[in-house]
Amino acid sequence: MTTALLCLPSSAYAAVFNIASGGQIFDFSTSVFTFSVSGEGTITDLNVRFSAQHTYDSDLTVFLRSPTGTQIQLFSQVGSFEDNFQDTLLDDQAAIAITAGDAPFIGAYRPSSPLSAFNGQNPNGTWTLSIVDDFAAEDGYLYQAGDAAPWGTALGTQLSFNSSTPVPYEFSPTLGILVLGGWGAATQLKKRLQKRK
Repeated sequence: MTTALLCLPSSAYAAVFNIASGGQIFDFSTSVFTFSVSGEGTITDLNVRFSAQHTYDSDLTVFLRSPTGTQIQLFSQVGSFEDNFQDTLLDDQAAIAITAGDAPFIGAYRPSSPLSAFNGQNPNGTWTLSIVDDFAAEDGYLYQAGDAAPWGTALGTQLSFNSSTPVPYEFSPTLGILVLGGWGAATQLKKRLQKRK
């Protein structure tokens, strides 16, 4: 019996990855944090949740870099002299640009540069979040999910992917198409073919 293996795209789904660890945002320096992503297919949409305490939001410029080396600016010097990013969601489809928002940026905002720059990429590997604090005397803190924040329990800093993962199929002249990893569908197909004999 001859078989051939091919891959067909599955439907898109969402997966959330938390920052590897939170920590202090140091003044007058660049603080670097990472996400470890695995098991995902090609990016079709990416959102970022930014959860941080800072006593002077406009000190900060934040960049996101993918494992392939693509880097975008999420925002720069927004929020004036106000405090915090309260589980802020950065989403290309948001109605309000973050440059037009007010601290503590509750809800969803469009980032300064579109996250669609990452669409079509393989997301697996280490993502880097770089937070540049341009001024002295004002430290901050980046939160993980579950951390205690000034507003309560933080949702945390996260990447949320919509991705399309290829699903392998095996074609057999006698059994038709079998879904590898989808044995329920394969079993149903086999039963139907047996009834036709």
